[in-house]
Amino acid sequence: MKISNIYILTILSVFLFIGCKKEGPPGPAGPSGKDGVDGNSNIISKSITTSLWVQNDSSWSLGIPINEITEEIIFSGAVFVYYGQPPIPSLQLPAEFGSTITGFTKVVFEQFIGGVKLHCYNTDGTLPRNPNPSVIKVIIISSND
Repeated sequence: MKISNIYILTILSVFLFIGCKKEGPPGPAGPSGKDGVDGNSNIISKSITTSLWVQNDSSWSLGIPINEITEEIIFSGAVFVYYGQPPIPSLQLPAEFGSTITGFTKVVFEQFIGGVKLHCYNTDGTLPRNPNPSVIKVIIISSND
């Protein structure tokens, strides 16, 4: 009984794959969509390559002015920050990576009206390696709610 079911399923599968054919040329491209102004959200992306990290005792910090981060974004939108070494930002913040003898390196960020500030530190209190140069990508999402 089981063999006949497998045999029937195999034959049906073969006919299904053989029976599919592409018919005619592809149709014309559809109309372009609207810009998102009336949609649920609008997205702004900023990429920054920088070597402006500043050492503060046992950590590094980097302030990035971004005028698009408004009070409305802070309270009803979202800000995502990615960090990496050139040429691409590869880690979404907050991130923890690498290893010291007793801890890890962390990169975190804080957002405020008009910008973001990144902090790089080792969890064991030692100074992490210099993060310069860095590629930072900031994604800003506003909401129309």
